[in-house]
Parts: sequence; C-alpha cells; structure tokens
Amino acid sequence: MTNFNFQVTTGLPPKFEPYVAVNLLIPGIMIAVAVDTTTGVPLIGMYRSLDGGANWSQALLPLPPGFTGAEAPAVAYSFPNTFAISAHAFPGASDGTTIFYISTNNGTNFSSPVIVSSGYGTYINNDETNITIDVGQSSPYLGNIYVSYNHQFNVANGGNSTAFLSRSRDNGATWDTPILLSSEANQVERPDVAVDLIGSVYGA
Repeated sequence: MTNFNFQVTTGLPPKFEPYVAVNLLIPGIMIAVAVDTTTGVPLIGMYRSLDGGANWSQALLPLPPGFTGAEAPAVAYSFPNTFAISAHAFPGASDGTTIFYISTNNGTNFSSPVIVSSGYGTYINNDETNITIDVGQSSPYLGNIYVSYNHQFNVANGGNSTAFLSRSRDNGATWDTPILLSSEANQVERPDVAVDLIGSVYGA
C-alpha cells in the first residue's frame, strides 16, 4: 500500500494540538483542527479536505462573545455529513470554558460556538477537551455527542483536576448535566471517551 504525507497548514507561526476526523461514508472528506496563532491570539484553525488530504482549505472559528482565545480542539464525525468540534475558550487567564461547534454539511460552514460547560474566574477551568459521537451501527443512541474535559477546580488555591463528561442528544443544541468520571481525591488530565457498536460509553 502506498503511503502519502500531505501538508495540511501553511505559513507561520506553526500550528499545534492537531486533531483529525474523516467522513466514514466518503473517506475523501476530512476535517482537521489545530491551535492557530496567525492573528496574534490563539484561535481554532479548521482545515478541510475533499480529496483525501491532497489539498486543504483553511478557516478560523469564531469565539463566543467576551472570550479572547481558544485551544485544545478536537473533532469527530457523525452520519451522514456532520462534523463536531470541541475546544477550550478563555477571556484571559480565567473562566476557562468548554465550547462546541457543529457542521451538518461536511464542514462547508460551522455553527456559532455553543457553551458546553462554563468556567468561573480562577475557581473553575474546563480544559483539554475531547469529543466522540455515537456512530454505532446497532446503537439506539446513534448521533449522541459526548464531550470530555478536565474540570480544574479551586485553581487559584492549589486545587485539583477531575474528569467530566457532557452529553448532548440534540446535535449540541443542549447539554445534559455533566457526569463526574473520576474521584475528586485524584488529579487527572486529558480524559477520553469511546462508544461501542451498541452505544455503551467508556471513559478513561
């Protein structure tokens, strides 16, 4: 099998924290994300290919009102032509908040950002996001969206970091009450979630 290496981004400065998802029905369609500081502030760069990675278009996703930067993006695919992106947004050094974007037209455009879980001052920071969508062929929960993140609490006073999971059952319009995955006595980073073919959800 022939291996290909394609350059996704161009120009300076370098992009970082990359993530990629592929349309399972049309594998030539790909969406990648990364932190992009081209404008001088960290924003979520969205990169789209329609030809298996040979060529890529580039765009910057907007921030919610009042926020000044974003990082820690992740992207996932759902049938038939949906891509969803999670990220960590912040207005300076506080209020770190998990946000979400969705496209239902293979990344032609994405929604305005939706807040999944708000941060509060230097007390709560929701960082290091990850996103998974249920694409299990035998799942009764097909299309459910799961976003995991570090829930850092009491940050200003040497607090701790737990793993949380948020679920949406309506393409990200609303989000259920977050679920605590880890013990508040332990410090955890970068939680991840997977879904099997019948809709069972696994957190790590």
